Amino acid sequence: RSNIERGAFNGLHRLRTLDLSDCNLCGSDCDAPWYETPWMASAPEGLVPATFQDMGSLEELDLSSNNIDHLGQDLFSSLRNLRVLRLVNAGFLGFLFNNFRGLLSLRELWLRNCNLFGLSSQSF
Repeated sequence: RSNIERGAFNGLHRLRTLDLSDCNLCGSDCDAPWYETPWMASAPEGLVPATFQDMGSLEELDLSSNNIDHLGQDLFSSLRNLRVLRLVNAGFLGFLFNNFRGLLSLRELWLRNCNLFGLSSQSF
């Protein structure tokens, strides 16, 4: 399993589409099984809020077919123009409070073939 270094996408503030599908990414501590991950960790390894911080113009993000076990709190908070988010075939996908906060432009959320848990109205 792999992760993305902090700042890897810095300077790509005009990018509109990012396809990271089938990249063997993880959503939390890449070395821990999903059931050992501390659910309220403020900055887990793997995909962290800083991953997408300089990508305010992003409109479409595809994270499908990765082994994402949960989405960290505020992961997408800086993606104010995101319209499409794909998390198809993401494995065990757990949600935290405010996972999708700030996604005011979101029109499509794809969660097909995911083992979902923790999804509630407080996730949005």
